[in-house]
Amino acid sequence: MQYFPLFLLSLLSLTAACNGSKNAASAMKKASYTQVELIQGGCFGTCPVFNLLVNPDGSTDYVGKRYASYKGLHTGQLEADTIKAFNAQVATVLAKADQLPKFIDSRIADMAMSTIIIRNGADTVMFKGTSEFAPEVEQLRQLLFSISKSTAWTRSPDAEPLPASQLLVTLKAADQVQVVTEDYYRQQLKVVRMTSKEPPVFLMQFDPYTMSAEEMVRDMRRKKFAIVNVEIVEER
Repeated sequence: MQYFPLFLLSLLSLTAACNGSKNAASAMKKASYTQVELIQGGCFGTCPVFNLLVNPDGSTDYVGKRYASYKGLHTGQLEADTIKAFNAQVATVLAKADQLPKFIDSRIADMAMSTIIIRNGADTVMFKGTSEFAPEVEQLRQLLFSISKSTAWTRSPDAEPLPASQLLVTLKAADQVQVVTEDYYRQQLKVVRMTSKEPPVFLMQFDPYTMSAEEMVRDMRRKKFAIVNVEIVEER
């Protein structure tokens, strides 16, 4: 008698797992596309630049570039409910695709361009814009944004090695560190820690997709009023 509740609990857990797999498989079979891609471009500020690929089975690829939370190729898997909602919205867009505007010019030059490509084999439908889209397309775009932010991303073993993103910066005075970091706000330069007080040396990190480490060194060495030396830190 004592073992029956444990057996029942195990049976219910197994049933739930099977149902989850069936739901994902069912969503994939009903999908009206083979792949959806979001290409998120840059703006005049620090808008994240990335590509997002979503497949009907919920497998996803994220390629982070400038200002992105994750740099390089990452992979993820959507939950069954998310797959179902996403596939339904793609179907809604495709059902009205002939009537929906493919590009709306908002005439705002400094906003990031979003490009959504829905592929079904060799056939493609593309929508582009910055701030204005048809309601059905905008809802799909928001779902893509949500996926990019909420998915548990794992760096892919196929990802290229990340470029160097840390520098050792020797300053003439420690209180000049804020001036230096503010000069490189677009590179998102920030202090990791102080490694020496005399002379003042700081370990700093930046976004290497905005400027390479070699370019950062060359540029920072020109600021002789504040900077004594800059070296690239080889990360392991």
